[in-house]
Amino acid sequence: MHEQNAEYVTNGPMTEVDVLNKASEILETKFLKGEGFTSPSAAKDFLRYKLAHQKREVFAILLMDSQHRLIEYKELFFGTINAAPVYPREVMKEVLQQNACFCSHQRSPHKHGRELSMANRRSHNQDSLQ
Repeated sequence: MHEQNAEYVTNGPMTEVDVLNKASEILETKFLKGEGFTSPSAAKDFLRYKLAHQKREVFAILLMDSQHRLIEYKELFFGTINAAPVYPREVMKEVLQQNACFCSHQRSPHKHGRELSMANRRSHNQDSLQ
């Protein structure tokens, strides 16, 4: 597991996307090696780094065990710049296939101040697995 003050060396300049990808790799390694998501903000930060580089709408899930340790991160559905179809049956199939106890989901963040459409807003309010 990475220490909090670990140092990372690059072979040259990195773009913003490269930095975000590396940050998400570090976080994924941390959570896959047994450190659980100890707070909602930890999961939110993880998803922010994983989805920050997306140019289109993405619906992703975190599958976790009973200790909130990451089993798998999966980007399930892809859409246009502002919408992605979501099929709950496919989400449930993934949850059951991985024998996950918890599932958290996130759509990619909206950039440049774009507002959610009314349909997306309703979807965000209804999308939850408990």
